[in-house]
Amino acid sequence: MNDQITAITANNVVKHYGGGVSPIVALKRIQVEIRDNEFFTLLGPSGCGKTTLLRLIAGFEQPTDGEILLYGDHLEGLEPNDRPVNTVFQSYSLFPHMSIAENIGFGLKMKGEDESTIDTVVKEMLALVKMDQFGDRMPNQLSGGQQQRIALVRALAPKPKVLLLDEPLSALDLKLRQSMRVELKRLQQETGITFVFVTHDREEAMSMSDRIAVMSEGEIQQLDKPKVIYERPRNRFVANFIGVVNLVEATIKSESDNEYVCTHRSIEFHVDKSSTHQTGDSVTLAIRPEKFDLCSPSDGLFQGTITESTYMGTDTYLHVQVDESTNLEVRCQNVHLEREMPSQGANVGLHVAQGAATLLED
Repeated sequence: MNDQITAITANNVVKHYGGGVSPIVALKRIQVEIRDNEFFTLLGPSGCGKTTLLRLIAGFEQPTDGEILLYGDHLEGLEPNDRPVNTVFQSYSLFPHMSIAENIGFGLKMKGEDESTIDTVVKEMLALVKMDQFGDRMPNQLSGGQQQRIALVRALAPKPKVLLLDEPLSALDLKLRQSMRVELKRLQQETGITFVFVTHDREEAMSMSDRIAVMSEGEIQQLDKPKVIYERPRNRFVANFIGVVNLVEATIKSESDNEYVCTHRSIEFHVDKSSTHQTGDSVTLAIRPEKFDLCSPSDGLFQGTITESTYMGTDTYLHVQVDESTNLEVRCQNVHLEREMPSQGANVGLHVAQGAATLLED
């Protein structure tokens, strides 16, 4: 990934649907830069604006306000087929009457490339997805995963500057989706092309992305590396959307140059300082379930009773009732076969390492 070169710039992009006094606002002043050779993901629920932004980059829609630049060049007025981008959709959209080789070479043929060049590129693309022997087959002779691989290399064959992917894995079953995540990341790294990926699946986003923009109601709620998004969510929406989280109410007791000391009852948490809070404020802390360690009630920061225990193979999920307003979810790894997790009704203590809690903005 080249941190110095910006592939896509969205400057204060707004998108409204419908006219009159109450248009549907799909995007609200989106400001984002996507880097060259980056696997960038737009993550959010249905209706958050992620696909709308993708369609604006592709040229299928035009912004109501603002501008989109591709490697510094303005895109307004350019038709989709005049933009150096390609799009891969949920449906594979392979031409059923063409062979796999003809499908891959179609875009190159439309660009006027000679047969020798097309043949060379088709072979390169088939080799890229380890399907060298499939060129003469027809689309209906391939599995869903194979068809998706061909749809990807067909889009890559003309060597676009940017590849846009609109939930391309959603039609596949779980095992295929998991294997295709690895394949997609490998393709992006080997081709060096900027990928912009749209999904509502947090695992897809976390496993492949260099950076993630979490979107809600037409706005980017947080943009950062996957680890930061997960470990240090900015607000309640991001904390909840990116994974299971415990929200603990607290009060800011004191502050120093870099941190706040927050208290929940008599328990103190040291958290990174923000510009939005001050001493005395009531705040919400986010703590992921795996940040807790089980211990005896006398040794725990929290003490409570297990109200639910669910065995999930690699982990056991516990619900611990601490008081009338605090029910914590705890995730314990099943490392040792002989280890027995405390059962429902047992009293336990919970230890939390310093730095495990994050102060949310709202």
